[in-house]
Amino acid sequence: MTSMNKNLLKNTLVCSLLLATGVSTATAARSLSSFTDIYDPNLPGSAYGWVVRADHLLVSQGVVDFDLMEAIDWIVPNSIAAFGPGVFDRMDAPVARITALEPTGFSNSGAHHQWDSHIVPIVYSNGALTGASDPNGFWATNWLGDDPGGNATWQFRVEVGADSLEVWHWWNHGLGNVQTVQATLFNAAGQPQLNETVYAHNSTIHRQFTTILNVSGAEEGDYLIIEHKGTNVGWRGSAVIGLDSGPVIPDVNPFEEFELVDGYADTGDWLGYVYVEGTFPYVYIHSLNSWAFSAAGWFYIFNDLGDSVTALQDGVDIWVYIAPVASFARRQGSWYNVLRR
Repeated sequence: MTSMNKNLLKNTLVCSLLLATGVSTATAARSLSSFTDIYDPNLPGSAYGWVVRADHLLVSQGVVDFDLMEAIDWIVPNSIAAFGPGVFDRMDAPVARITALEPTGFSNSGAHHQWDSHIVPIVYSNGALTGASDPNGFWATNWLGDDPGGNATWQFRVEVGADSLEVWHWWNHGLGNVQTVQATLFNAAGQPQLNETVYAHNSTIHRQFTTILNVSGAEEGDYLIIEHKGTNVGWRGSAVIGLDSGPVIPDVNPFEEFELVDGYADTGDWLGYVYVEGTFPYVYIHSLNSWAFSAAGWFYIFNDLGDSVTALQDGVDIWVYIAPVASFARRQGSWYNVLRR
């Protein structure tokens, strides 16, 4: 099971290209890479987790479910009226993997911005709440600003150790003209080992982002710092997912041999209609109503496929058969790893 099997977007559209992709040079067993997607309300599914607030309140949609993502730790802004950043609820986990550090350099701050037009609704069942909570989930944000100084700085620390982890980070920017997000992997002595420019936003246009970081440490005590610095820093939530191996680079596009019609490739009895235009390595398999990630000869699917899946042996559901695409798959929790032809 590769590290990217968690990079699938849960039964939702992801039509925009992943931007700001970077891959580091590994030192020993250490590695660090990132993917950032920009939210576009006119492009359904872009920047997984972001939705239009008004639409969501009418019909619940696009909820980020930390249970389904099998997060080993998470933090979110607390959805109570509060002033100042750093107010958050967290997973009731035996070991805290991620922490929001105290911010610096800001002149204004706030929380509980549930009236923002774009939100990230988050649900879970395993929280240790710091205050009153909406049982239907969170869509608050924390923000801090130093306009026009550009010195507002907020850091998030992830305890990596010798593990391989994936960090999902929802954030936004606006009301200023610059914000740079950096990720740095340190050893236990606090010495930087790898650095990645996750994203640099240089515009007064208010934008929302979903960032996925893959990080592998080499020894106990390794830790990752995600640093936001700029005129305005907004944060919506973060989750950490455990992985079995380091980052995987997307391979060649197997759909280039097919003619595209309205963005779809007709693959016949292989996968049927698959949307691939401008989205690879993410592809949308129409017959499964699901997105998949293509890498290393496999499709990784995160979805509850329900009646589409047939167990091959009673009581044993590791290997299954997916009828709509006439394919065998290896199931691991809610993930289906389909061997690509």
